[in-house]
Parts: sequence; C-alpha cells; structure tokens
Amino acid sequence: MGHTVIKIQKYQIPKDYYLFILATILLVIEMLPIINIMPPLIISAVKLFTIVLFFVSFLFYNSTLFIVTIVLMFFSCVINIIAYYHCYKYYSSFVSFMIKSSSCWAYMMIGLFLYKYCSDQVKVRIKALTLLLVVITVITSVISLKSTPTALRELGNGSLNIKGMERSLYRRNTATFGIAYGYVFLLPYFIALVREKKNVKYLLVVALIEFCIIKSQITTAIIFSLCFLLFLIIKPPSFKKFLIVFLIVLAFFGIISQMIQPLVELIYRIVQESDNAILKLRVSQIYMLVSSHNLAGTGTIEGRFDLYFKSIETFIKYPFLGYKITSEVDLLSMGMHSQIFDLAASTGVTGLFLLLICFSIIVRYSSTFLSGLIKRYWCYSVLFLVLLNFINPTYYSSPIYLCVFWGPCLLPNEKRESILFRNFHLDNSFVVRKSL
Repeated sequence: MGHTVIKIQKYQIPKDYYLFILATILLVIEMLPIINIMPPLIISAVKLFTIVLFFVSFLFYNSTLFIVTIVLMFFSCVINIIAYYHCYKYYSSFVSFMIKSSSCWAYMMIGLFLYKYCSDQVKVRIKALTLLLVVITVITSVISLKSTPTALRELGNGSLNIKGMERSLYRRNTATFGIAYGYVFLLPYFIALVREKKNVKYLLVVALIEFCIIKSQITTAIIFSLCFLLFLIIKPPSFKKFLIVFLIVLAFFGIISQMIQPLVELIYRIVQESDNAILKLRVSQIYMLVSSHNLAGTGTIEGRFDLYFKSIETFIKYPFLGYKITSEVDLLSMGMHSQIFDLAASTGVTGLFLLLICFSIIVRYSSTFLSGLIKRYWCYSVLFLVLLNFINPTYYSSPIYLCVFWGPCLLPNEKRESILFRNFHLDNSFVVRKSL
C-alpha cells in the first residue's frame, strides 16, 4: 500500500530581513498620514532611533560608507544649526527642525545603501509596501479632497488656512504637501517599470498618482508630473544631453516669466473687445492666474520672484555667515520661499560650501552604486528635486527625499518567480514547494 509523502522545504528568511523591518517603520511614518495623529514626540523618537539603527547597520556592509555618512550628517547638522539660530527659530522648535531637516540627508544615504546592499528579496518587499501605501493614501486623499479641495497643498507646510483641521485631515489619511510631491518623484520609477520592465499594470498606479496630483491643485507638482509622463512616450535621453536642453529651456522660461504678465495684460485688453464669449472667458482665466495666482498658489509670479531676490540681496549684504534675524520684523529680510536662496541668506558662503560638500558626497556614491537605466531615471528625479529646492522650501518635506532616493529600490533585478508568495504544486508525491 503506497504512502503519500509530504515534503515541505524550509522557508528561509533573508539575512538582511531586519533592513526591511527598519525600512517599513520609516515608510509608514513618512508615507501614511494617519500616523500623524500620534504624539509628534513619539513619531520623532521612533524615526530618529530607526535612522540610527540604519547607520549602525552600515558598519556590517561598508565601514567606509559609515564614516562618510557620519561626516555628511555632521556637516548637514552644522548647516542646520546655523540656519536655525539665524532664521528658523521663529518658525519651529530646535528639536523638530533638526530631526526633520537632518532626516532629509539621512534618507539620501539610506536609499543608496538599500539599493546597493539589500537582497532582491528585500527590495521586492520594499516595492510591495511602497505600492500599498501609495495606493491607499492616494484613494483616501482624493476622497478627502471632495470636502477640503486645498488640503494637499496646505497640509503639513504650516498654512493657516486649515489651522484646526489638521487632526481631522490626518484621521482621514489625507496626504500632506510633502507626500504629494513625493508621489511626483516616484513617477519616474513607476514609469520605468512600465517602459523598461514591460509591466503594464503599473500604468494604473501612474494614472492614480497623476489624478491625485491634478486634484491637489499644486501647480508646480502638476508641471513636474507632466514632464515625467513624457517618458511614457519617448525614451529618456542621456542625462548630459537632457541637462543642456533643460538649462536652455530654464533660461528661456526665466526670460519669458519677466514678460508674461504685461503680455497677458495686453492680450486681455484686446480680447475684451471681442464678441467671442468663450475666448474672453479663457483669456480672463489666464489673466487671473497670472495676476493673482502664481505657480505655488500665493501672490503673483512677479511677487514670487521678489521673494527670491529678497533672500539673494540679503546674501549679498551678509555673504560669509549669513544674516541673523534678531526680531520678527527682520523676517521680512528673507523671502522664505526658496530652500537654496533662504539657506544662502541665513548661512552665507559657509553654509553653501558645506552644502556643496554634502551634495558631492551624495553624487559620488550614487555614481558608484547606481548604473544603467536606473541611474538615468534617478538623475532626472534628482534634477527636478534640485529645481524644486530653488523655487520652494523643502526642509519640512522629508517624504520627498525618501521617494527620490529610495525610488531605485522599486527597480530590483527581479527573478521570474515572486518571493512574496509561496507556490503550492501538487503531484504524485504531494510536494509543497515554495518559489525562491
């Protein structure tokens, strides 16, 4: 009489699975808004402790990377301390500012570390978790926008328009300003999965993110996302060629931006004499956008440039250590609408020099750890991140940096069989088999 044999292969947990646990903690904290109903002190403590554990793990893989990371964090802390006592102390507590701003730099190194040293098993799990958090938060945010249309553009960036509503919006898992921009910087990686990996199902994810960004009413985010969507149609050119074209277009845009308001006013006056009601309506809408609503949703375009120049003028007057604000009246000496310009005004050449050192460390290790198409998509993402730092403050938006620098983990060298699920195969000997 025959016997049925059951063979069960032992399921082995990857040796670096603890990295996935640490990554999960940070992803949930940064990408799941409902977490913010917890006390901020607890969230900050957990985030800081998790980042420290990540840095300690660097020692087991690359001791040089650990030392370089400590140097980078030291320089970034020096920049942040100068900036805080010269300017940002009027906007935030010291602990909150240091944790939020330092975590941006920490996420850069952690993201590169995860891509270089994590197994494909852990990368696939990170991708699955990221996808889950994005889909859930996009859906809940779009639902929330029905009752509060400006929630995404104002939540998490200190806006007074929703003061008192924050906790209610967080309970509905509404994405913050930083998370919304984070989604924009995830687009190149999801598009790469569609274009390079021929994984068409991610088109739905791209569509969901784009729909959410459009509903968010964050004009700059919409423009950035539309630029990234071009990669669905055309193959991304080499980064050097693109950079040359980008700089030319940027210079052209800078010139046009100075001429656009008087030009639109002229067209508006001419069209008012027309009998075409639809044409008059559309031109009036454009006129209102230019004259009273800029790319970021505050003031005129000319007013936004005035804020930039205000910080630049302060930097020119106090070039070495920056300008130290001594009263709330002095806040008018800085525009507070550009991370780069405001940092220059508050820390001077000293801060910019340290900033250049930190950024050169990131560039050096990214060129070593990343390669091929993954590096190309990453370069585009970083380029737009740098541009965002010129036109917006980003220190309170650590989800942006997480998405940019953890994005390459969405593109692992996946094996044909998924490690996320066990496959069960029945034959004469009833073998239970798991995919590796």
